Parts: sequence; C-alpha cells; structure tokens
Amino acid sequence: MTRTDPILPTASRAPSQCAPGEGPAMARCLLERLEERRGEQAASGNRSELLERFGSEVAGATILLGYSLAAKEGLKERIETSAPVVIFEVPHADWIEPMAKAIVAVLKPSLQECDQEHEISSAYLPGPIIIAPGTGGRQYDSDNIFRTARALREHRALIGVTTGSPPLLPSKLLRACEERLVVGSFDAHAVELLIEHIVGST
Repeated sequence: MTRTDPILPTASRAPSQCAPGEGPAMARCLLERLEERRGEQAASGNRSELLERFGSEVAGATILLGYSLAAKEGLKERIETSAPVVIFEVPHADWIEPMAKAIVAVLKPSLQECDQEHEISSAYLPGPIIIAPGTGGRQYDSDNIFRTARALREHRALIGVTTGSPPLLPSKLLRACEERLVVGSFDAHAVELLIEHIVGST
C-alpha cells in the first residue's frame, strides 16, 4: 500500500532545546517588537482594536513563539528574509488565534522597514502568510488553499499554525513544510516575562 500522507519534518521542541538564556532573550526581543507595532498602530487604531491585537494573550503567544524560534537557530532570520514553509504546533486550539496574531505582529515588516516610495497599507506589507485550520476545524478551507498557493507563487514565507495530529492545514502546505516546531507550555521564566511585560515588573 502506497503512503500518500505528507511526511512532516521531525519537530523541534521548545523551550527545553534552547541553550540557557536563548529562549528568554529571543522572547524579550519579540516583545520589544510587539511594543513597536503597538506604537505604530496607536495613532490610527482605536483602543479596543489595540487591546485585541496586542493584548495579554498575544503577548503570551509572543513569548512562546520566542522560545520556539530560539530552539531552531537562524529560523527567525529565514522567515524574515526568505520563503521557508514552517508549521507551529500549539499546545491547544485556544492558542491558534493568538499565535497567528503574534506571528503577524512581530515577523511582518513595519511601514518604516518597507520601501516608502509607494503608499502601502499595513494589510499589504510583504511578510509571512499565516494559515490556520479552516472554519469548524475543516482542513480544506478554500481561502486557506488560495492563500497557500499565493505564498508559494510569490515566494513568501508560509506559516501554518495548528494543533493536533494530523495538522488541519492545506495539503500543499504540509507537503512543502521544511520545519515543524512544537510550541511548549509556559514555564516559570516565561510567566515572569509575561508579568513583567504587562505590569512593568515581576
């Protein structure tokens, strides 16, 4: 019997695979970028939109993202400068949306980093295209299939955010996947970082 299911790369786990200090350092770096994005949006967006886009859940996801990226040397730079296909497997379905928002906020170029000769709205800045499971957990969501094809066609980083096995993502994304990272849960250091980010001290 021929196997037709995509064979995904062996997953990297975080934060246990990080060298001492690497995970927190990456998380702090991404939290700083999250604050920069908040500042960029503060003038144009309303307060409720800011809280939704940059609230505590997104900050927590940003910390876990930092630990995950630190577990795979050079992956953050590859996402920002080339077109890898990466899957982040979060510990629970409730983390899918905050993680997707965190990835967009901290790994997408800012307006200042883009060519200012053209007027580009923030919705169309170059950066990774994020794919999450379809509505109701369906794998074959037509919008996700279209966006996956667009990322591959435009040579942009393509990132799937999912949970469970098998991942409920488009088959093209699964076949093209180069890196798969299992996002870890919070440990004491991650909790301290989140508290420090929200209230200003631990």
